[in-house]
Amino acid sequence: ASARRLFGEYGYSRTTTRMIAAEVGIDVSTLHYHWGEKQDLYEGVIAAINEEILAKFKEVERRCSAVNLRQRLEIAIEIMCD
Repeated sequence: ASARRLFGEYGYSRTTTRMIAAEVGIDVSTLHYHWGEKQDLYEGVIAAINEEILAKFKEVERRCSAVNLRQRLEIAIEIMCD
């Protein structure tokens, strides 16, 4: 969660593993032990975001199976903007 927030706030280039480790309250060597390089951690953050988006798409599909286009759009916007 801390890495996600920092990458979101500062971008990939300006976020350092030291910043992430400090935010979490661990030594940077511990972060590298568990996550490897910064790119590995970033890919983990992106993968988690993708899983959340996929879950939202599945929720949209589940709730939109028998409704008209206008209702589908309203449901999709509600879920995706939540």
